[in-house]
Amino acid sequence: MNGSQCNTILKHIYPGYKEILSYSNECVYVGHCEIRDSVTGYLSKAPTKIGKSRYLSALNRGRSQGGCDWIFDYILFIPSGKSYTELETIIHHRLKEYNINKPGHKELYNLSTQSAIAKVKIIAREEGFYTTDTEPKIINYYMNNIL
Repeated sequence: MNGSQCNTILKHIYPGYKEILSYSNECVYVGHCEIRDSVTGYLSKAPTKIGKSRYLSALNRGRSQGGCDWIFDYILFIPSGKSYTELETIIHHRLKEYNINKPGHKELYNLSTQSAIAKVKIIAREEGFYTTDTEPKIINYYMNNIL
């Protein structure tokens, strides 16, 4: 999903998605960057990133600035009354052993995409950010819309 298409795609996947301050669209995401080598044609995948966002299309545009494709692998919208900043802090603390120690990159993890998604789901459930009765909208978005 590229930056110019992100908002439209997110509205198609989740019709309730809005980017206005009066609506809570705060979320925690798992994602990664991919880039194709212009000489060899090989596709490379960057480490998994776990972070938070309020405006996904702006985040997408920023992550794609260097010519890479930013992929949202998993997006967990946080229920009203819960803090997405609090959940992100808890996730970073609980996954500290997997953190890639690079200056300025606290959100990068030495985890496969599927492992990162599973761990985020477990932490969110254990910390009361959703239960089976009140599960928020969850979006899985993979490159080429393959789920």
